[in-house]
Amino acid sequence: MKSTVVKTLGMAEARLKLPALADALVENPDGIVIVTRRGRAVLHLLAAPRIARHASAARRILERVAQLEKPATRSKRHVARRYKTLLYGR
Repeated sequence: MKSTVVKTLGMAEARLKLPALADALVENPDGIVIVTRRGRAVLHLLAAPRIARHASAARRILERVAQLEKPATRSKRHVARRYKTLLYGR
């Protein structure tokens, strides 16, 4: 089981250290930074999820959809031409 590193910072300190916090989360994706304001948690900073496996599955699905037969296209219907005599008596 992976250990999660939790770091709690105040709002003012987090604003000053935001670039460094982002770099730290890239290096340690299991880390969580909790930003507080007046003692209450207002923000949780997490590393972006790594979804390379999911992206490859989505790519395979899209490739299979592209291989499916295209539905037959219907010819354009000119409704006005068909019903011109009914509508306008011409």
